[in-house]
Parts: sequence; C-alpha cells; structure tokens
Amino acid sequence: FGFYQTGKRMVLYTTQKDYDEPSYGLAAYHQSTLKDFLLKKLSLTVGARFDYEKAKQDYIVWKLSADQKEQTTRLNDSESFTQFTPKVSLQYQFDASNMIYATTTRGYKTGGFNISFSTEDERTYSPEYSWNYEVGGRFSAFNNRLYGDLALFYIDWRNQQISHAVANKTGSMLTNAGKSYSKGVELSLNARPADLLNLQFTYGYTEAKFREYLYGDADYSGNYIPYVPQQTLMLGGDYTWNLSARYVDRLIFSAQYTATGRHYWNDSNDVRQGFYGILNGKLSAVKRNLTVDLWIKNAASKEYMAYFFQTSGKYFAQKGKPLTFGTTISFTL
Repeated sequence: FGFYQTGKRMVLYTTQKDYDEPSYGLAAYHQSTLKDFLLKKLSLTVGARFDYEKAKQDYIVWKLSADQKEQTTRLNDSESFTQFTPKVSLQYQFDASNMIYATTTRGYKTGGFNISFSTEDERTYSPEYSWNYEVGGRFSAFNNRLYGDLALFYIDWRNQQISHAVANKTGSMLTNAGKSYSKGVELSLNARPADLLNLQFTYGYTEAKFREYLYGDADYSGNYIPYVPQQTLMLGGDYTWNLSARYVDRLIFSAQYTATGRHYWNDSNDVRQGFYGILNGKLSAVKRNLTVDLWIKNAASKEYMAYFFQTSGKYFAQKGKPLTFGTTISFTL
C-alpha cells in the first residue's frame, strides 16, 4: 500500500500602515469698505487674503507574518502651498431693509497627500482654484411683513478636489477634476400675514457639472458633480397661541416640509437619488423658562438614500431615517 499527498503551501500575512501627516500654515487677511463710492448709498468693499501652508507625509507599510515584520514601503515627502485671493464687492443700500449687491471672489483649497491610493500619481492632489461670482438683493414689503433674499451665482473651478473610491481597495482619496462649474439661483421668503403666524419658503436650483475630467480610461466630462442636489425646497410655518393658563403660557404649532432634488452619488452618474420630500412637525408648550416639545420627523416615513459609497468594487448605501417621534424638555436660565 502507498499513500500520495498533494497540497499547496499558503503563507498568510497582514499589512500594517503607519502614517504621520503634520501640517502648519499661516494667513493674513484685510478688508476695507468705502462708503458713498461714486454715488451716495453705494459702497465698495475690497479684501485680500494670503495663505501659506506646508504639508508633510511620513508613510510606512509593513508586512506582518507569524514570525517577522518586514517594511515594504517607505514614503517621506513634503509640499508647500502659497496663494493670494482677492475679493471685490459693490453694494447699493436703498434703505435699511432693501439693497442690491454684486461680488467677485477668488476661491482656494490647499493641496495635500492621500492616505489611501493605488498608484504613485494618486498619492498627492493639487490645490483647487475658483472664481466665484454672485449678484443678489434683499427686499421687504408691507411694513416688513414680507421680506426675502434673492441671489444668482456662478462658480468656475480649476482642479476641483473630488472624493473618489480607491481602485480595487478600500477607502477613498481626493483627485482633481480639470475644469468644472456650478451655477444657480437661491430664493428665501419670510411672511407674517398675522401677528402670531409666520411662514417661510426657500428654493434653490443648481447645475453643477464637469467641463473636463479624465480619470484613468474614463471621461467624466459633461457629467454632474456628485452630491449636489439640482433642487432644494423648504416650506414651513409656525403659529403661536397665547393662553396665559396656569400651567402653559403659550402653545407653538410648527410644521416643515423639506425636499431634495435629484443628485448623483458618483462621477459616472450611474447611481442617483431622485427627488424626495420629508414632513416634520412639532408642538411646543412653554411655561416661563420651561419648554416641552413633542416632535415627529419624516411623518410619511419616506424612503430615500441618505448616503452612498463605493469600495473594493462594491456599492454600499445607507437608508434615511424612517418615521421617528419623541419629546424634548429644555430649561432656559
């Protein structure tokens, strides 16, 4: 009799990553406003900011097996960043409650190092630059029973920093999109049709897209920038009922409907969350310094995706909170 044995030898090991990323910086800022510039009630504001930052990275990867610890990677590097960012704003004040303005600012985010990456090129990311333009105004009517704000904006980015999943690994890193933009409008209204009744309305529309964005073999140019809702909406109101009773001075009834428009979760725009709305309500009983709130959130138990991420080639999503209710007791000194 004879025996034949076959098998494969397997060596199991784990990796350990040690990294230290100290950074330090300084900034100087100045802003001045010149009133009655060229015209009465017209003001000119000019500002400037200078930033300096130095970032370092000491990154070590160890291979750990049963009987040894071997260093496989050692990276030690530093980078310095300097930037001057100006600001110019014109404002015309009709009266204490009505004004219009126009503003131009230079935006900047410093570069740095990624902790997780697949290739050497992905270890660092470049600074982000932008020009931000905004025009708008504040207005009121009916003895300030109706007032609001309106703004139109346009942002022109270069090297926008985008969070991206690390290919075939866990974690995320920052990359740079070549060119991108964001433009839109924001409106906010507040009304007091009766002395004890307040109504609020806000609406925003945003179009945010990549102009030029190449990542590996993929071309995301023309796609929407992730995590930016195309629309936001809020409708709310509260009514105060003065009682002056033994145990309650007043009751406050409030309700709010908030909605979020379609937005995409990744650069390729193949995963998205559609338009959804959430209804919240609250009843507050007030007695001097004591307030008791009975509240409900997501009263219709609307299902939606609150967060999404991709790692190791797989998709993961977190559902939003369902209907919740409770009470809060607060005391003001």
